[in-house]
Amino acid sequence: AVTYSPPGDVRPASPRDIADLRTAIEGQFAPEIDLTGWGVLLLNAISSRDGLEEVIVGGAVAGLLRERGTFQPRADLAATIHPQRSLVEADPGARASLLESSNLMMPGVLRTTDDVVPGAEVVITVEGEVVAVGRSRIHAGAAGRRERGVAVKVRSRPSGVTYLTRRSSLDDAVASNVEELRRLERRAVEAILRVTRALDLPVVVSFSGGKDSLATLLLVLEAGLRPEMLFVDTRMELPGTLEYVRGVADAHDLELVVADAGDAFRRGLAYFGPPAKDYRWCCKTNKLGPTALAIRERYPDGVLSFIGQRRYESRTRARSGARWDNPWVPGQRAFSPIQEWTSLHVWLYLLWKGADVNPWYSRGLERIGCAICPAADESEGALIAEQVDLSWWHREIVGYAREVGLLEAWASGPWRWRRPSGAATGADPEMFEHRHADALRFGRRGDAVLVSASDGDMFLLPILDGRDVEIDRTDAGLLIRGDDRDLALQLLVRAHSCVGCGICTARCPSGALGLEGGGEADDGPRLTYDPALCTRCLECLGPCPVVDFHPLRFRPGMPDRR
Repeated sequence: AVTYSPPGDVRPASPRDIADLRTAIEGQFAPEIDLTGWGVLLLNAISSRDGLEEVIVGGAVAGLLRERGTFQPRADLAATIHPQRSLVEADPGARASLLESSNLMMPGVLRTTDDVVPGAEVVITVEGEVVAVGRSRIHAGAAGRRERGVAVKVRSRPSGVTYLTRRSSLDDAVASNVEELRRLERRAVEAILRVTRALDLPVVVSFSGGKDSLATLLLVLEAGLRPEMLFVDTRMELPGTLEYVRGVADAHDLELVVADAGDAFRRGLAYFGPPAKDYRWCCKTNKLGPTALAIRERYPDGVLSFIGQRRYESRTRARSGARWDNPWVPGQRAFSPIQEWTSLHVWLYLLWKGADVNPWYSRGLERIGCAICPAADESEGALIAEQVDLSWWHREIVGYAREVGLLEAWASGPWRWRRPSGAATGADPEMFEHRHADALRFGRRGDAVLVSASDGDMFLLPILDGRDVEIDRTDAGLLIRGDDRDLALQLLVRAHSCVGCGICTARCPSGALGLEGGGEADDGPRLTYDPALCTRCLECLGPCPVVDFHPLRFRPGMPDRR
């Protein structure tokens, strides 16, 4: 069995991954290396701020690939690649201490290759034998000086691992695992039929164009069902994804339902600012909003949606289980038949079935999403930028950085985290407040809350007729008090800042809430309310992007102190 780091979502290396690995190894350690003899290469993304993957060769972890550009080999592997660069030769007298200590000290360094610099990954040798690998603390010119201090921080030493390399392919891997794949398929089909009988609802497959939704679709078809395919066009898709999705629908003679997000991203960007890994308003407005509206229109009595979700993808998905109801998407009963599958299971299954996957995987992407998805690693974002013109997005985030007083370097990658870890320089408070001047402000006044709302923001408040809410008009805004004060504040925010996602209208059982307008030439859909139809059920007061992602809750660039 292979021992690797959690969560253990191992995947096959793509041709682009292999090319990146080869480039890194050759650039750091050797003039030329042939990876074809290494057989099937696997990658395992591990917990890291950005882009760190274990490289698995011949049944053992061979090292770490960082952001597709730096390879940190294990000592056992380093001995097999015959490194000619990034070498630190240690005095034979230091051999014993290297086996026990985590450092190679300066007096123990005889010489180095000319390319050694602080921070570089280096291979330590004694009389030509690899004895350790580590991170350099010195320049090449420091070798031979009998100075004190650490020369190399040792990361690993030989442990007797043998890499069972042979010329094998993924087809060989499939052939060796056919019985396991049959077992996985059988269990998934049984689960699909079981939940379908239990819920007795129309069936769709939520299809993103990625590998997981493709495997899910094939399993649903294997179960004898003929689902519709539901695709959300966020208008931010990678080039060719929509065409690929249409091709899959045609190949299986299935009806494709496309939920179009229109200009939702533009409207959201104006209100929220750029999205981030910890500020993903875009998923709610561009994916879940259009999904909720499509379900309300097409499946008014509810729908069973098969979704390619896996527990290895995130803690949230691991907690949800295989069956869940998404509070953001009323009417959707969700089930994942591949909840317990790893990425490797999915890839071997698709190869076994001879399925055509999205071409973006062969270009090096691990996941298929929006072209500027903040959830992607920075290195993956750079890979997309090599192949797609994202200059418009760079202009957007540079412009936002200037508007809120952030250093422009923030736009080159740190924008993916609204709240970075550790110390950081945050947005200027006054500039940030000015940029988001349209968002409502709140202030405590004893047991009341003063909100910078006006009479025009009060049109939803009849929803709370009969509730304990008291409202006083002041020159500074509305003063809200009472046991149901927080409900009133929610409604004021929704009325004032609505971005037209439609989630609350899909949740309204009486049709009292609606959207009007929405042409891309205007400001987008506007929320409407008919008190005569309202039953005061409060179903509309579920999750809402403008409430849950209120832009003034924190400033970008400030570390998370929670």
